[in-house]
Amino acid sequence: MLPSLLLIVSALIFWRSSLYLRRRRASKGLPLPPGPKGLPIIGNILDFPKEYAWKRFVEWGSRYGDLICVNMLGQTVIIINSSRIARDLLEKRGSIYSSRPPIPHMDLMGITSWSVGFKAYSHIYKAERKVAEQSLRPRATTAYFPMQTSRTHQFLRNLVKDPEAYVRHIRHFSTAIIMSVAYGYELGESDVSDRYVDLAEEVIKRGLVGLRPTSPVNIMPILKHLPARWPGMGWKTFAEETASVSHKMVNDPFNFVKTSIKNGTARPSLSRDGLMSCRNEPTKEEETQIKNVAATLYSAAVDSYVALFSSLFLALVLHPEMQQKAQDEIDSVIGQERLPSYEDRPRLPFCEAFSKEMLRWRPVATLGIPHATTEDDVYEGYFIPKGSHVFANSWAILHNPEHYPDPETFRPERFLTASGEFKNDPELASAFGFGRRVCVGRHFADTTIWILVVSVLATLTVGRAKDEDGNDIPVEDVFTGDSGLVNCPLPFQCSMSPRGQRARELIKMTDAH
Repeated sequence: MLPSLLLIVSALIFWRSSLYLRRRRASKGLPLPPGPKGLPIIGNILDFPKEYAWKRFVEWGSRYGDLICVNMLGQTVIIINSSRIARDLLEKRGSIYSSRPPIPHMDLMGITSWSVGFKAYSHIYKAERKVAEQSLRPRATTAYFPMQTSRTHQFLRNLVKDPEAYVRHIRHFSTAIIMSVAYGYELGESDVSDRYVDLAEEVIKRGLVGLRPTSPVNIMPILKHLPARWPGMGWKTFAEETASVSHKMVNDPFNFVKTSIKNGTARPSLSRDGLMSCRNEPTKEEETQIKNVAATLYSAAVDSYVALFSSLFLALVLHPEMQQKAQDEIDSVIGQERLPSYEDRPRLPFCEAFSKEMLRWRPVATLGIPHATTEDDVYEGYFIPKGSHVFANSWAILHNPEHYPDPETFRPERFLTASGEFKNDPELASAFGFGRRVCVGRHFADTTIWILVVSVLATLTVGRAKDEDGNDIPVEDVFTGDSGLVNCPLPFQCSMSPRGQRARELIKMTDAH
């Protein structure tokens, strides 16, 4: 075992060194972008932050500029801290910057075979992306308004019944709405436990392990060729087990849709509509494309929604004055005799600004999945090698004090004109990524966020929870800071109750619809 491992490590070092030298030759003497100086061979592995990397990258930016380069064991990693550079590279040069780096552990788990978000830029990716865009383009998302509204009302009922379990209700809402869009599958009123959901949650949890930069096979891809029975190879057994669960997660709910179509009971969904839009009997390739997109939608959206809507309640607790301003607007425009609807959206500029500030204040995907360059490139005198991993730091962009003064403060007025009208801000698009890899579900997310935010504001008062002595329980603005894809608030307690008897009645009345 030891001699073989030493041989593998030696081969890896030789390979990485050869790669580094090749890149140096290809640079034609141009420098790489600036960054912290690393050690021989291992580069900046010891410098790379394990927690809150996006904040460390902002600190590096103050020293090295908005385009930063680090060396991870010979692998070039590029970090972008400004929207200008992100647009220049990821959008204007999308033909070079739109692929994904290989993640060996995820490959072994079988996840990259179906997850559209992790696939390299290719004809397969483009075909699957087209399927997703067909169902989630702005005009198509209007068909989901009734479902989004119904699920939001269900969420309000659950909050009134058991306000302390608000995080569980957020997860149920997020799961139910995505399962409906992806598969037309109706989740129960409040019980998240479900065979399809359990499969998906297990795959997501396991997939986060495969994403870790510290995974042995992600550091040394050559390890994937070693037998799983060898000592220290538990990660490979874990990956093989995950591949089995992943296969069921992708196929089981999709087969449910196919059976429902045959029985005439299929509800509208991305899967049903995709299958039924095929000219003839769907080919195996067409089925695979639709199946992969549906599974990706669930795996990518649920945790993001949980994080975002948890941030909503955190903002309401920490900034009651903003909650009151939004409620005053709702009362003046809609009154208290009905619940908000999508038709009210143009008349609620402060609520619109409130939902946009949620995205900016605590962005969910601070770094996202890295892009990968498919060719050598030169930008503003700096050499960027083929195969570089490129991170766009949305936290840095959305907390740029030159564009957003006092960026840590939750202030919806940023998105209002002097006369109180809503103003669009192109910088906010960075919350959903850049270029050909921008989040395909952003339009659906936008309408989901709006109806939930305005419905909660219209009916509930959210505040600080009290202890046994009647004192406020402290709430900290602390988020998960690991290397996962989603930045979520750590658990906190809060109180919530209907804004009055009429609000309670309106929430109760939704159960009859």
